[in-house]
Amino acid sequence: AAGRRLELDWLAASLDESVLALPGGGVAVSAVAWSPDRRLVAAGSVDGSLRIHEVHPTGTAAPRRLAGHEATIWSVAWSPDGTWVAFTSNGGDHDSSVICVRPTGGGAPRYLTNNPRSEIHPRWSPDGRALAFLRESEKSRHPYQLILKPVDGGAERKVGEVWSGVDWSPDGRCLAVSDSSGPGMP
Repeated sequence: AAGRRLELDWLAASLDESVLALPGGGVAVSAVAWSPDRRLVAAGSVDGSLRIHEVHPTGTAAPRRLAGHEATIWSVAWSPDGTWVAFTSNGGDHDSSVICVRPTGGGAPRYLTNNPRSEIHPRWSPDGRALAFLRESEKSRHPYQLILKPVDGGAERKVGEVWSGVDWSPDGRCLAVSDSSGPGMP
């Protein structure tokens, strides 16, 4: 237990020294993610905007607005090579969607899904060719379906039903998810 406490104290001390505050411009930020090279931070907002913040040693530069939607952006994730940002948004012109945009602002957004059920937590495969994400389940004891979707526009595949969370192994050969209801859960 003592070793764990020291680890947490060290983490708290390092976070006190390196917290980056993003200027919200009066808009509540709902999701953030660092770019792989740590030069940019993508921030999704409750107003449906996606902004890219360039990080400087003295703070951040004025953000660039990349995409605007009529609904809250819930989750944000960078592709491994930093050429795309995936995010999820519910409502607006589309139902719930997983959307990809270029952080440079070039080209139109790519809508990978358009579903009436909520979609959250996009996670890029290590090779950048697929996204894993969670979709609200319909008539299941688990709250979410785990979906794999090729970024090139191929057919999506339902992998299973889960409670929460998804992440790829570094080699891209498996996914970690939560499939346990735990105490107090159905």
